[in-house]
Amino acid sequence: MTKRRQFGKIRRLPSGRWQARYRDASGDEVAAPTTFPTKAEAGRFLARVETDMARGEWRDPRLGRVTLAEWVTSYLDGAGHKRATTRARDEVVLRKHFLPALGSRPIGSITPLDIRRVVETMAETLAPATVRTNYAVLKAVLNAAVEADLLVKSPCRGVRLHAARKKERAELSPENLDRLAPAGRAA
Repeated sequence: MTKRRQFGKIRRLPSGRWQARYRDASGDEVAAPTTFPTKAEAGRFLARVETDMARGEWRDPRLGRVTLAEWVTSYLDGAGHKRATTRARDEVVLRKHFLPALGSRPIGSITPLDIRRVVETMAETLAPATVRTNYAVLKAVLNAAVEADLLVKSPCRGVRLHAARKKERAELSPENLDRLAPAGRAA
């Protein structure tokens, strides 16, 4: 007697690979983003999806296909809570530093390594404080994607930023203090 699968379906394709399909929360059938070399691997994929759904951690993989450029446009359109100057700065930062490198990529495919590479490129020419501000803009955009259920977690994690250089303060010696004191009284 064969055991019937409770969750999802698996079928063999003419290519010999295996396709997994399942129903999402709204009842729509969703195909796995890839095919699998073995039936067992397709079954493990379905088991992970079922577990994620039960935990409330499942995100529709089709939502992660939105490109970063499309999401940035949507994010900025909905950023009415920000002052005009902040919104303008965010737009410039995203357009200049992040969209050329990552804009055409689906947000679901962007990894922490991709983010780190862009940040390292910025760090070659920009001050650490500027890099930190620019990174914070991207982090806010991707955190909003998490809140919108487009991503399970933000790829802006584990990225180490260079510490801002501390300005060296000149210390006032007792001799210099004695020299400056009369000038302070005259003023």
